[in-house]
Amino acid sequence: MRILIITLLTGLLLLGTATTSLAGRHYDRRGDFHHNHFSNWDEDISFDLDDGTLIITCKQGRRELSVVEFTEDYKLFIDGDEIELNDNQRELVREFYDQSMDIVDYAKEIGWEGAKIGVEGAKLGAKAIGCLFKLLSPNYDSDDMENEIERAAENIEERAERLEEKAEFIEEMVEDLEDISDDMCDKIPKLDRLGWF
Repeated sequence: MRILIITLLTGLLLLGTATTSLAGRHYDRRGDFHHNHFSNWDEDISFDLDDGTLIITCKQGRRELSVVEFTEDYKLFIDGDEIELNDNQRELVREFYDQSMDIVDYAKEIGWEGAKIGVEGAKLGAKAIGCLFKLLSPNYDSDDMENEIERAAENIEERAERLEEKAEFIEEMVEDLEDISDDMCDKIPKLDRLGWF
């Protein structure tokens, strides 16, 4: 189970990083992402978000073992068959879906922030080159240059530390998701029988 959750986190974090190029566009949970997968021995687990449905596929080699789908209206499908859920089971499916989508949203935010920090790092490099030319001035020496670069670098470092704290929060979110997943396996026998979820 822990491998599945770590795989989901990896896929969702990749989604967050991959979507950083969508600057200025409205992000919609119904958007698609595909082919985020993780190999575990001889099984591949992939995650897709298609039209608001979270799709988790387990394959062995080229053979598809099973597909689990969680819809935005909190329905559960295994291999295309809707699983009848009681109120407690549906609540667990709701918690799993909502927590997964929260991780997607948060990972996207972290990916975007990471990209901005990367741009600031590139600007710092350009600034350092600019400072080299300032050294030609009698009013600017190497101490001035060092102070200017250090101030800019400290700002980037502070932002990176805040980003790291956000990443740690995602770890906590994933631990909660793992607990929900364990509860689902305990209370939804058809999920537990898959052997990989």
